[in-house]
Amino acid sequence: MGVTVTVEPDRIPFGRTGLPGSLLDIALAHGVEIDHACGGVCACCTCHVIVKEGFGSLRPATEQEEDMLDNAPGLTTRSRLACQAIPDGSCDLVVDVPAWNRNLAKESDGHAGATGMGTGSSLRLGWTDSEAIGRLLLVARPEVHPLSVGFTNLHAWVCSLPGFDDPPDASNEGRLEAIQMAWLRAYEALHE
Repeated sequence: MGVTVTVEPDRIPFGRTGLPGSLLDIALAHGVEIDHACGGVCACCTCHVIVKEGFGSLRPATEQEEDMLDNAPGLTTRSRLACQAIPDGSCDLVVDVPAWNRNLAKESDGHAGATGMGTGSSLRLGWTDSEAIGRLLLVARPEVHPLSVGFTNLHAWVCSLPGFDDPPDASNEGRLEAIQMAWLRAYEALHE
């Protein structure tokens, strides 16, 4: 299925999924479904796309994105995570959403689930996944400064994240601090 999207730069960001102006942000705003199990925070590789044309107009991939891409099926030299790839607008792009990354599962309201995966698997998080949890907390609570949250609330918020399945009593102060610091790094990177 070929879809042509014209981007109006003054409307970016379109939503709160992926980096503002990312391929994922643009695609979702224009009805193009791309799976994004982690909510677009670079904590998985389900939004893996292949940029067929215009690859050079994308901001370079970060080390974090490259680490996530290492887990992607069908990896090519033109692979990127749609949640992280931001075009500079200097040329048109042709982006292929591989069949294994198309979200085939729909929620009851007809929209793709932000945490659903068309393959039937799902993101599983535990207390040691501090970086991924930090990025998910940033998406879930973008208005909250991480250092303003006490460990009691942080514990409750982490336990309520989609995909979190560790026992609540398996946390400790060190793990909560690691999560809070990961959240702070993501928060500061967003607000640079």
